[in-house]
Amino acid sequence: MSKPILCLDFDGVVNSYTSGWVAADKIPDPVTPGFIPWLVEADKHWTIAIFSSRSHQPGGLEAMRAYIWHAMGEHFDLNGHPDEHTAAWALTNRIQWPLNKPPAMVTIDDRALTFTGKWADFPPEALMVFKPWNKLPKNTKMLPPDLSSTGSTQASRRPRSLIRRILTALT
Repeated sequence: MSKPILCLDFDGVVNSYTSGWVAADKIPDPVTPGFIPWLVEADKHWTIAIFSSRSHQPGGLEAMRAYIWHAMGEHFDLNGHPDEHTAAWALTNRIQWPLNKPPAMVTIDDRALTFTGKWADFPPEALMVFKPWNKLPKNTKMLPPDLSSTGSTQASRRPRSLIRRILTALT
């Protein structure tokens, strides 16, 4: 049985993206803290697909693959233990690199919001104040996704409005 697809955006999710865009084949920033240990665990449950605006640009895929391999070297002992090198190489090769948005069950992106089914939850003027995690003031506490609204009691719970989520994140 195949695993469901988990799509990860690259810049701002895998790559900390603190310098902003440099070029499709230039990725100067470090990996986001904890990504590789998280990836090792996620790989047990998901088919990981990394999709980016870099994906279709010259040198973009190669740069992202090299970036992931370098990040693996910070987690695994690639030179001293053949088993770790083999595990890191296998994990790296299991990552899919689609050129188009994949049919993912879940997508993790630093610049995305979950559609609630109600356009009223997304007033265009409120969207203008949205900031990804790495552009928020340092003392801002990020809200975790409201996963409590899933499951059999979903109808009895109302999703947070976009404005409330943004205002809470900015305070």
